[in-house]
Amino acid sequence: MRNLLVVSDFDVLLAADGVEALKQLERHRVDALVIDLMMPRLDGVGVIRALLGKPPEARPGVIIVVSAHVELRRRIMGLDVRRVFPKPFDALALVNELSAAFNAGAADSEPAKDKPPAEPTLVAVPRGHEGRPV
Repeated sequence: MRNLLVVSDFDVLLAADGVEALKQLERHRVDALVIDLMMPRLDGVGVIRALLGKPPEARPGVIIVVSAHVELRRRIMGLDVRRVFPKPFDALALVNELSAAFNAGAADSEPAKDKPPAEPTLVAVPRGHEGRPV
């Protein structure tokens, strides 16, 4: 997954669990978060709720969730999530969803006259509890 995102022109940060994901998000400004709901120490729902407690400019503009657990997916209903991908999922579909989110955002804002349009700076992709990127 990480490699596919990198070759698709995304910069990627990885986190081993939800606590580490929040630390990464405190240290780095990210444009999008792709997160598994099932993680050790702090699950994806906890991470999303922590982010929603911050002002909009201090959190990722796009949040995408991947999860095999129907019950956990129900817990995020009503939260500001762009899309939920049930596992197993098509990694290319996820990359296309991220690209569509950034293309839509670029269309909403007028680029500066002296600067080329910016690429997404960072996508945080927390690792699954097995230690492998999701």
